[in-house]
Amino acid sequence: MDNFATLIGYHGCERSLAMKVLLGEEELNPSTNDYDWLGEGIYFWANDAQRALQWAKTKKEPFVLGAVICCSNILDFTTQEARIATKKSYDSLYEIYEGNNIPLPKNKPVGKGDIDLKNRKLDCLVMNHLQKTSPFDAFIAPFWEGKAIYDGAMFKESSHIQIAVKNPKSILGYFKHLSNKGKK
Repeated sequence: MDNFATLIGYHGCERSLAMKVLLGEEELNPSTNDYDWLGEGIYFWANDAQRALQWAKTKKEPFVLGAVICCSNILDFTTQEARIATKKSYDSLYEIYEGNNIPLPKNKPVGKGDIDLKNRKLDCLVMNHLQKTSPFDAFIAPFWEGKAIYDGAMFKESSHIQIAVKNPKSILGYFKHLSNKGKK
């Protein structure tokens, strides 16, 4: 699982925060929600500034911040190794929780009629446990999200590749993406 990767990621955020990050006045903070599917980390959309912009449109002044991410130790969920490591992490947690007679959290939809399990408390717990037992610079994984783009399709409207940076030192630098055209 030790492998080297240089990634381009896009982070949707408020313009004021992006400007401070670009000027080196602030850093992006890791998300620590108990439902973040890849656990604690600084989240980016891999190679997809438009998807970052879609997400950022929930902000008052949406902005897309680009980042060059260089990892010497990345957990890539397109590989069998990552899936095996994740299953081992789950099995370990299952034993701990079962031994203490505590139910594991579940992944659930956010709202009624929601087709995606966006409240990923179980996944978050497993990913954070995995990171504690085998630290990585970043996790990268496909996320199938949204409605089918046509009847019977497995391609989804909002699918993307997500990067969760665990080691902020892996972020070499930030840049302003062209989707912010005209925004100073």
